Amino acid sequence: MSLRTVSRAMTLFLSFSLLLTICAAPSLAQPKVVTQTQVITHPKIKAAGTMTMTEARVDSMAISIGESHIMSLMRSTGTNAASGEPKFMDGAQAENSSFSDLVLGNGLHNGYTVLAMNGNSVFVEWKGTVTTVPGEKEPLTSFAGTYMWIGGTGEYAKITGNGTYKGHFTSKTAYTAEWTGEYSIGK
Repeated sequence: MSLRTVSRAMTLFLSFSLLLTICAAPSLAQPKVVTQTQVITHPKIKAAGTMTMTEARVDSMAISIGESHIMSLMRSTGTNAASGEPKFMDGAQAENSSFSDLVLGNGLHNGYTVLAMNGNSVFVEWKGTVTTVPGEKEPLTSFAGTYMWIGGTGEYAKITGNGTYKGHFTSKTAYTAEWTGEYSIGK
């Protein structure tokens, strides 16, 4: 290899190195911005209660695809009594809207509940099952499922959480539902 070829190779190498240094210099001069995502968790608060409800309106429709198949929409009103501490929505007015799809009194139900008091409210979405068994005089109907706090107003505008419920009819038009779970309030 001639001296001229080596010299040319060295010149190209140095030129390339200088070009890389010049192009990289602005990015080296600026510090990298590292962002860190902070996960904010809000304390979970345990809550429980019992809602005592009375049917305000029921619209039922027999389905002609099987024996005793009924779909119904029901609106109920009542009150919530908190149990334990804190006394979450103790004495709140409750309004429940539900849909049931039952065969011989058994099947699925779902709906929404609003608890309201002192200018604050919470919204609940729930779903579960209905079970009906023969009783001495009347059939005995019970229900159970899960719920989620999906929002609210006032101090509960950013409520989230979930839990379980269970209950039973105390007459043809009244029922109680016991619920327990956890919630947190976002900021």
